[in-house]
Amino acid sequence: MRFQFVDGFGTYNKGSGFDEWLQFHRRFYIHQQLEALQHLTNYYQDLGRYDMAYQYALRQIKMESLKESAHRQIMVLFAMTGRRSAAIEQYGICRRGLADELGIEPEPETVALFEQIKAGRICKKT
Repeated sequence: MRFQFVDGFGTYNKGSGFDEWLQFHRRFYIHQQLEALQHLTNYYQDLGRYDMAYQYALRQIKMESLKESAHRQIMVLFAMTGRRSAAIEQYGICRRGLADELGIEPEPETVALFEQIKAGRICKKT
């Protein structure tokens, strides 16, 4: 279940600006949540808690399926835990989502990471 900021409120006074205010604040708080989840992903990755890092990265994608930085985090986590094929598959999920939804290719940073993983330059941490 996804929480929406001020969910259930309607516009009672057309032209009051409430809808614009509400949309602005919803976007703001979603952005704040995504930033916090990204920091938590990095924190747990730095601690070597890849299971926790993965959970936080996945939550980012559940909130915003086209968030490339979260896809990259998952790709790195898979590669670092010896799941190279899963990392490559994650790139495919990201690429297809961007193509289907927006008609665009992944960012150069995402493509470069994919190439590094495919070439085996990001390996399992011991």
